[in-house]
Amino acid sequence: CENSLPGYVTLCDYDGNVVWYDTYGKGIRTIFYDPATGYLLMTIGLLPRDPSIDRLCEDLVIADLDGNIILSKPSDSKFIEYVHHEFCITEDQKLIILANDVKQYNERDCWGESFYVTDMQGNIEFSWNQWKEFNPDKDSWYSYDPSVNDYIHANSVTRDSNGDYYIAMNWITEVWKISGKTGEVLYRFGEHGNVALTGQPIAGNTVWNPEKHL
Repeated sequence: CENSLPGYVTLCDYDGNVVWYDTYGKGIRTIFYDPATGYLLMTIGLLPRDPSIDRLCEDLVIADLDGNIILSKPSDSKFIEYVHHEFCITEDQKLIILANDVKQYNERDCWGESFYVTDMQGNIEFSWNQWKEFNPDKDSWYSYDPSVNDYIHANSVTRDSNGDYYIAMNWITEVWKISGKTGEVLYRFGEHGNVALTGQPIAGNTVWNPEKHL
């Protein structure tokens, strides 16, 4: 998407007929529709930082289907910088916002992951970042490629009924469970994680060895 080319949000019925649409002045990066509230949660615009980074948004917008803007916040240092991929709402109307968290290691930017939980006005109530759990100095098995300007690349974050969070890490193929009370990583599911996959192989996949992965 391009900043100068506003995108449209379009709702269709199951036959593919357009039943509703609107535009919000900038290209649509991501969108989450919440049927309980009728709200559209969008990240819009393209935040330029580096030619190889095309996931960062300029603004977070919540709108309803009557065209009312419920919330509009820039993704900047006064709120939450480097928002990308996930902007969603929980059953108790808390907002979950996924963002990059940039740290300097060996004179280079390492683009890590973080997420924030706010109220409907954008006041931050909980935050978490990856650096205590996973960083270039600690995890020698991971070869960071600075050319991609992205460290482990989270795609989504969600919350369960107990208030804990799950975040999916693309580049390292892991899912982490994070305590909603302390921010502690309760487990990491994946090849270099600390829990094992059990059960029978599916479609030729190998069952992980608990002695290796626990």
